[in-house]
Amino acid sequence: MKRVLVFLLALFFAIPIQSANAAEVVSITEPTHRLIDGKFFDDVLATKLLPSGDLGDLVFTTSRSNRSWLIDPATISEITAMSNGYGVIDGSTPTGQQIAKDWLTQFYRITKYEKVSAITYGNPAKSWVSKLMPADVEYLNAISKIKLEEYLGKASPGIVTTSTEKQKLSNSIQNTFIFADKQFKLMSTLVDPKEFDLLKLRMAQLLNPQISAGGLTPLYADFQSEFNKVRNQLRVSKSKFTVTSSKQEL
Repeated sequence: MKRVLVFLLALFFAIPIQSANAAEVVSITEPTHRLIDGKFFDDVLATKLLPSGDLGDLVFTTSRSNRSWLIDPATISEITAMSNGYGVIDGSTPTGQQIAKDWLTQFYRITKYEKVSAITYGNPAKSWVSKLMPADVEYLNAISKIKLEEYLGKASPGIVTTSTEKQKLSNSIQNTFIFADKQFKLMSTLVDPKEFDLLKLRMAQLLNPQISAGGLTPLYADFQSEFNKVRNQLRVSKSKFTVTSSKQEL
């Protein structure tokens, strides 16, 4: 009986200790709030960065548990852009510059000595990236880690993670992204592949499953416009790229 009592007491005290030592995983990712040229199309991000907001609560709330962080470098990029001053396309007065500065200061402070791993840039659905951008999976993971390390100023250990959720995409969007991916491969054999980094990263952002169907429509149109602009400037002719003013739409 005595042995049973000792065992139960040991089990009782072991459970909370084990829970206390378990690391809390905090994910910071947010669908894009900017057009491809960097302009913000709303000021919602500023509200989310407040201490009471979805993203603010994650960094301003005190936690005694061990934490590890999963960070989307695309989100940090947008917050950094906001902290440097920005405009909103509807002409309204932006409210988030100081809010973004305060958030970044707190974020860097609390993650300085904690494990931080990168989420694939833009937090795209893994299944869509594999289908629509198969040749860029390793590239996206590599650049995500590099960009996060640049923001943090330290190495980023751990495995890069990708969203396992999946949203519905119209056939038109799927076909556009498949076509764009093929064009990137073709043009990359003749010009510096880095010329297409912005568009590739943008594709990844638009594959974030948290973007609503209604929200994706204008973002897709924005991507399509920029892609056509780049494509119209470069045309394959006798294995050389030449400038062209002809209008070539998707």
